[in-house]
Amino acid sequence: MNTVRKRHLPLRVFVLLLVGLISLPLSSRSQELMDELVPIRNLYLSSTNDANLVDSATVLLNDLPSEFQTAPIATAFDGALIVMKAKHAFWPGKKLAYVRRGLRKLDQAVEEDDRNAEVRYLRLISCYYLPGLFGRKWSVEEDFRVLSQTVTAMKGVVSNEFYRDLVKFVLDNGKPETELAASLKRELELIGGSSAASER
Repeated sequence: MNTVRKRHLPLRVFVLLLVGLISLPLSSRSQELMDELVPIRNLYLSSTNDANLVDSATVLLNDLPSEFQTAPIATAFDGALIVMKAKHAFWPGKKLAYVRRGLRKLDQAVEEDDRNAEVRYLRLISCYYLPGLFGRKWSVEEDFRVLSQTVTAMKGVVSNEFYRDLVKFVLDNGKPETELAASLKRELELIGGSSAASER
């Protein structure tokens, strides 16, 4: 599942952003869902190098309380895990089937909750490294556009390291509009980071 697109930020680092992600103040039920997702996130992160962990994460996802299983974020994790199966599958036909099935779920999750940053992250990192033949340029651009508008809301919510890497990733790869790019560059200066875009 390689692509000619230059990898400015390793998939592992970008997925780490998910581990530190906390949204705006949550209801007790929403917080309970976030807590339930912690081990699933951790397994998803580790599954980039271990196919068995994809199955372990899927089991935990299927064991979520029934009221959580239909939440867009649960659907997004389901889709992302299915796409991850494609990475580990041997047969090209199987890889293709996994990717298509996973992307359908990710698109569904975004449609149901298009302002959920974590849902956007999961779809973006699932599509960013796909070969062009999958025709996902539109969703990558859309997800980057949304993230470029909302990334500064993450300041103080995730760790400085995660925040810096996320800003750099969006700035270097997301092609934000001029004003947004200038704002993101100022953010990097404030937190002591730099990006390829800021050096151009």
